[in-house]
Amino acid sequence: MTLLPTDSTLVTRVSNGDELAFRILFHRYRSKLYKFSLRYVKSVDVAEDIIQDTFLKIWEQRQGLQPELNFEAYLFRISRNQIFNEFKKSTHQAAFEAFTLQNITDNRQTEWEVIAQNYQELLQSALELLPPQRRQIFQLSRIEGLSHEEIAQQLNLSKNTIKVQINKALKSIRESLEMNSEVSIPAFLLLSKLLVSPTPEIFF
Repeated sequence: MTLLPTDSTLVTRVSNGDELAFRILFHRYRSKLYKFSLRYVKSVDVAEDIIQDTFLKIWEQRQGLQPELNFEAYLFRISRNQIFNEFKKSTHQAAFEAFTLQNITDNRQTEWEVIAQNYQELLQSALELLPPQRRQIFQLSRIEGLSHEEIAQQLNLSKNTIKVQINKALKSIRESLEMNSEVSIPAFLLLSKLLVSPTPEIFF
């Protein structure tokens, strides 16, 4: 049986610039962090943004990570600060006060144009590897924002077929991206948002 690497081992590797270790940690805690963020911000998009900001901050500060670090506690401390900042920018004063009562106590400049170009190129390359119908279904879902029912009606297929094809597309694209060592961490985090469905039936 292959034992999964501990957080401590992965943190050590991340501190040395190991992107694969970073991605393992991302997938290990992504779902838990998403649920935590969504509980407060009540928005799928904002929760996803908080996840990206949190992990990007960890990557940018990776050289300061210590092996003895309680990574989960560190992760949620950063995300709490991100949520706090989000509330400060929002008009949801009631939510802000509720958050503050629970004692849950950024000047990032990134070359987003370069990242966006990298993002588009990587996504297009991954999409080209998909069978034509699966690629079309994925594009209708993720690029055009159609629901399973709308896609099923448009292509004269069952909703279950649509769900299965999207699942397979997500799996193929994710594997393609994780095997691509040229994917920058910011682009990886952007792509991870695209590869998550807000619907429970295909949530990874």
